Amino acid sequence: MQADNAVALAGRRAVGRNGRNGAARRWRRKVSAFHMGNPHIVITMLGGFQIEVDGRPVLAALAQSRKVTLLLQYLLLERDRRISHKELTDSLWGAESTGNPDMALRAILHRFRGMIDQENLRALQNCIVTNRGSYQWNGALDCDVDIYALQKLLEQGRTVLDDEQKAAVFERVLALYGGKLLP
Repeated sequence: MQADNAVALAGRRAVGRNGRNGAARRWRRKVSAFHMGNPHIVITMLGGFQIEVDGRPVLAALAQSRKVTLLLQYLLLERDRRISHKELTDSLWGAESTGNPDMALRAILHRFRGMIDQENLRALQNCIVTNRGSYQWNGALDCDVDIYALQKLLEQGRTVLDDEQKAAVFERVLALYGGKLLP
């Protein structure tokens, strides 16, 4: 009986929730612990989309607003560049008939900011920077995104010459990988 409980506990640690492995969860906890004192944001895009502030999942209302979620995902994936208003409306609506995509985009941004205010998430208040008809994820925001951490580890693994160190880096890559990008 006791062995069954130990196996179940080990399995839960190894697999985690929603099929994510335990190492990915430990990465999120470690990243959050590193930033003690300031609210810290961890965004998961591999194996699902989730935003955590100080280790706590936030913005559950995103599940009910597909366009707000798509907007955030698009800005995160393109975080290093400004996205024009037109590119965003084309990406979010494409061939869909919408009366006024400009107003619809403004409504989505207003809805997202309302979600932030409703949960009193000061850490996310300025996560989207708007400037003269363009939008961008705020690069100055204290934020860790799993796909970019994975990318950094892969680059590090390519430059390491020692086979043992290279293996250790790629083990961390496998541990961080939580599944497909935005399934």
